[in-house]
Amino acid sequence: MDLADADLNLLVTFDALLAERSVTRAAERVGLSQPAMSNALRRLRSLLNDPVLVRTRDGMAPTQRALELVDPIHEALAQLDRALTSDRGFDPRTSQHTFRIGTADVIEFLLLPRVLTRLAEEAPGINLEVSQLQGGLPVEELRTGRLDLAIGNFIEVDEPFRSETLMRENLVCAARKGHPKIGRRLTLKLFTELGHALVTPHGHPGGVVDRVLAERGLERRVVVTTPHFLVAPILVVHSDLIVTLAERVARAFASFLPLEIFKPPIDVPGFSLGIVWHSRTADDPPHRWFRGMLTELAKEL
Repeated sequence: MDLADADLNLLVTFDALLAERSVTRAAERVGLSQPAMSNALRRLRSLLNDPVLVRTRDGMAPTQRALELVDPIHEALAQLDRALTSDRGFDPRTSQHTFRIGTADVIEFLLLPRVLTRLAEEAPGINLEVSQLQGGLPVEELRTGRLDLAIGNFIEVDEPFRSETLMRENLVCAARKGHPKIGRRLTLKLFTELGHALVTPHGHPGGVVDRVLAERGLERRVVVTTPHFLVAPILVVHSDLIVTLAERVARAFASFLPLEIFKPPIDVPGFSLGIVWHSRTADDPPHRWFRGMLTELAKEL
């Protein structure tokens, strides 16, 4: 390939196509019509001598050659963007930017209202696209730029990703006010006798509470499981079940629902919530500002 004869705008097309895996969405991302993007894809295939994207039962999928190129091309475009914009600095008051975040409903519930308030005050031109995480760390989405950052409880984060802790969270138990069997405190005997609601975002049976109980030769009865943290307190309010969940979530719900919060009768380890991003955005001014804002707001929770 002779770069002097190549249309380097096709690299922007490639970056958008690999991020979106859709001609229509890629066209919207870079401001082209769908026919223009289809034509750009044909030229891109000719330039690279590779199909780039192939149609499968699950939609468009990248070829192996495309996957090999996605990081170098994205990083090259990011470096070019930084080189052209670094002298202008970053002003959140005038920035027109969209951040794509992958997270869980509980983090949206706790953090998103504060983020939107801050953006309205300091960065009215910045938009958010929030999507639900379906598993662990969304490696492919972060690698291709479909997500700018992920927020959650991620155990191991290796290169080319970076991470920062937002907050530590403890677990508490919650039950409806006036529960007929619970007095001033929740005993271990009662804890194992009562029915439980269990939040299991990924559908896995059991959880940290069950592991701690099993170490003591005990078990509990899980009456209902739900993948949604924000549904569990509602279920508990309308039943005699109890639930073990993040303390900040429980206390937020107890401020407007008839819930009582109890210390768990066993030592249940807490967990950390953190931000993860790709190293290519580590020094990008908009991303640095946004991550700093999230860290600052998390300290207020």
